[in-house]
Amino acid sequence: MLRRITVTIAVFLISIILPNMNNIAFANQVITILSGATDTGGQVLFDTMFYPLKRNTQLVWLNNDNVGHRIVITTAVNGNRVVDSGIIKPKNSFSYIFYSPGTYRFSSPDFPNKYGVIVVTNDISNVVASHLKNNVDIQVTRYPSKPKVGELTHFVITFIKANSHENQEHIDYRFTISDSNGKILYTTGVSRHSTSGVESMSYRFNHPGNYISAVTIYAILFQPVIEDQTNSSFEVTR
Repeated sequence: MLRRITVTIAVFLISIILPNMNNIAFANQVITILSGATDTGGQVLFDTMFYPLKRNTQLVWLNNDNVGHRIVITTAVNGNRVVDSGIIKPKNSFSYIFYSPGTYRFSSPDFPNKYGVIVVTNDISNVVASHLKNNVDIQVTRYPSKPKVGELTHFVITFIKANSHENQEHIDYRFTISDSNGKILYTTGVSRHSTSGVESMSYRFNHPGNYISAVTIYAILFQPVIEDQTNSSFEVTR
């Protein structure tokens, strides 16, 4: 009798601790299946095709389309299947924690030519700017953490609601990379819109030296706001 009660209590506590990932709106690390991607027959299914991820981190696929989708994750080296999400209903999500380092591929069985790559590694720099004017934290992820000349450096920008730690959707922002003299080497333009709150880009550095990446927020939920900006300095070596 005592054992049965103990098990019941344990199950009850687990149900409280674990979130319902099938109904989550956004998470701190999320890849979005774009709305209307299947209807248009377009080139893009996901909002990002490359995602560097810290080991032991959960990654969420949010289905923002109006039809169900499956996500299959395989190893990039030999194509071994890691997990199959099953059907993710519209406005629902699927999550998976990556414990092992390596390169993975994610795709939909219905659209095998539309796929993305995940690199799971500890060689990642995460810088978070908080206590900003508009209660939206800005996280800038850089992979590798120490860029080298001639190698592609990847950046992921995550906009996070300061109070709930969920991603802030619909952000108008600008991302730039400048050298030590203040010369802008890369920019997303005057303003770019982020639907899901996660944006990715990459840049190849030609010279060693000190650089600064900057993120500026111009609008939230389609409403102009007082500009928030965060800067992150790093060194590029040979």
